[in-house]
Amino acid sequence: MLLKNLKYVVALLVLASSSVASAGLLVPPGVLPGQQYRLAFVTSGTTNATSADIATYNNFVTAQAGLVPGLNETTWKAIGSTSTVSARDNTGTNPTNVNHTSVPIYSLNGSQIATGNADLWDFTILNTISVDQTLATRTGFVWTGSFSNGTASGPFPLGSTNNFANAGQLGTLTVHQWVNWGGRSATQQNHMYALSGVITAVPEPSSLLLVGLVGLGTCGWSRRRKLNS
Repeated sequence: MLLKNLKYVVALLVLASSSVASAGLLVPPGVLPGQQYRLAFVTSGTTNATSADIATYNNFVTAQAGLVPGLNETTWKAIGSTSTVSARDNTGTNPTNVNHTSVPIYSLNGSQIATGNADLWDFTILNTISVDQTLATRTGFVWTGSFSNGTASGPFPLGSTNNFANAGQLGTLTVHQWVNWGGRSATQQNHMYALSGVITAVPEPSSLLLVGLVGLGTCGWSRRRKLNS
C-alpha cells in the first residue's frame, strides 16, 4: 500500500511539472489556478514583410518561441495582418466575434498588456510588448500590417504589392504606436509580435505534492489504526 501511494505522489509531481511547462513557464502575478490568460512577446529574430501568406508569419513566431524550452507547449500566432487576414482574427482576439475567448494578456515579464480582446484593440495598451522570448528588452520596429483596431492596414498590409508594410514601434510611450507607427519598406528586417493561445493556470508542483503527501499520510495512519485495533 505504501509503495502504491508513493507511486501516486510521483505521478502527481510528473503531471504538475508538465502542466507548469504548458503554461509557457510563466503564471503572471495575480492569476489563480483555473483562470485563463494569454502571453505575448516580441521576437528576438527579425524577418521581412514581403509574404502575403499569414502562415509565413505564424510559422516565424512559432519557431522563435521554440527557441526557449517550455514556450512551445502552447500555440503562437503573429499579431499581424495580410490583405486577407486581420491580426485580430489571426490571433482569435476579435472583440466582435463571440467565438473568440476574451482573457487578460500579459508580457513574459508579467506586466499586463490588456484586460481582454476589446482592451487590446481600443487604440492603446496598458504596457508595451518590448520583452522578447529570452526576457531581453528590444527596441526598433515590428511588422504588423495593421491599424490600431487590429484590422488590416488598407495601404500597407503584410505582403502588400506596393512593397511597403505597416509597422509598430518598440518602446514608444505613445502606446497606440505599438501596432500602427507607419509604413516601411517590406524588404527591411524587423521584429514581430507573438501571441499565445488561451492558457489555463495550474497549481504549482509544491501544491500537488502537499495534497499527495497528505493523502499518503492519511492512508498510512488508517492502515496503522486498523492493525492496532
